[in-house]
Amino acid sequence: MPIDDKVDKAKSIAEAKRRYLEEKAAEYHLQPVALGLFGGVYNFNKTPWLFRRFMQAVKPQLEKAAVPQTEQGIYDTRDVSAIRCWARGLAQSAQLSV
Repeated sequence: MPIDDKVDKAKSIAEAKRRYLEEKAAEYHLQPVALGLFGGVYNFNKTPWLFRRFMQAVKPQLEKAAVPQTEQGIYDTRDVSAIRCWARGLAQSAQLSV
């Protein structure tokens, strides 16, 4: 894949995430000062049997992406350093606006 295609794909993904978050905020009549999307936790141990059967298709994708299991059946896709960086930036901008 050419570099331009990778950049375009990354921009497209970032735009889709931003649009999704803005639409969710509007749906609940929220006016957030900042938005962030950081992944989540897939806990196959606490999902109902039928849902877990459907989620089996996700497991190979998580393993292919080298998402670690924090415990047996639990995959954590959150980027803790990105969350901290986002929170620091938010705190700094809040201090500047006071």
